[in-house]
Amino acid sequence: MRKCGLHSKIAELSCSLLFLVCIGCITAPQESCEFLFSVIDVGQGLSQIGVYRERAVVWDLGREEGYNEWLNVYKKSGSPGINVIILSHGDLDHTGGLSFITPDINWSGQIGLNAFTDTAIIRERCKKWTKPIFFRTICQDDTLMVGDDVHIRCLWPPSNQMENEETFEPNRYSLVFQVIHGYSSALISSDIDSFACEEIFLRYGNQIRSDLFVVPHHGSIYSYNYSFFSSVQPNCAVISYGENSYGHPSSKVISLLFSMDCQVGFTAERGSYFFNSNGFYWSQCW
Repeated sequence: MRKCGLHSKIAELSCSLLFLVCIGCITAPQESCEFLFSVIDVGQGLSQIGVYRERAVVWDLGREEGYNEWLNVYKKSGSPGINVIILSHGDLDHTGGLSFITPDINWSGQIGLNAFTDTAIIRERCKKWTKPIFFRTICQDDTLMVGDDVHIRCLWPPSNQMENEETFEPNRYSLVFQVIHGYSSALISSDIDSFACEEIFLRYGNQIRSDLFVVPHHGSIYSYNYSFFSSVQPNCAVISYGENSYGHPSSKVISLLFSMDCQVGFTAERGSYFFNSNGFYWSQCW
């Protein structure tokens, strides 16, 4: 099986114009200001951070065991002020790091989450954070901003869609985001399954086309969806995973990505990934 660790720069990646119906008018940044996006090696979990002009958005915090690497990346990124920590869903491999967040971290205290996450449990996990906490519920088509040039749009889940409580699957309703900086884009897909992939595809079609793709659910076979992956059509994909007994990542998912001539990176092999966008294309850094 061919594997690519993304050792070469991704400055060669094409930056095709995106046909998007999205947040206002997407244009190239007026000033030369870079957006730093990192996929952090938190083991068998997930965490990402986006930094623009000393402000940041964090998507998930990984397991407790991955917090030291999260902190290392945060400091390496300049210890930016965190506008919001977004928790895609309540599983520990996405929220465990909250247990170590202290007032020394430059964070507003705002947590973004879906409508199905128990805020009492999340508050309890913030045991070292002694400042106020504010919750913001996020759903499909909500938007966030980091400065004037970084647009973040939630693609999933819709606010009114939830299965019977007895059969509810938290992974299925994980928050999914498209991040746009000028003509550069990234898709953060958390732990969604093939059902959610199909629903996103049916709603947005090729609007979800993104240069950079954080592959859903650690590359799980249960997140395999040809229509969804083909619509994203990434130049570069990162699979975040660690030692596990689930069979992550699936060879079928990896083969699909390779068939699209996509470069694929694995945090378990290389560690954390760091990308810069100048508004026109991504390049790998550090």
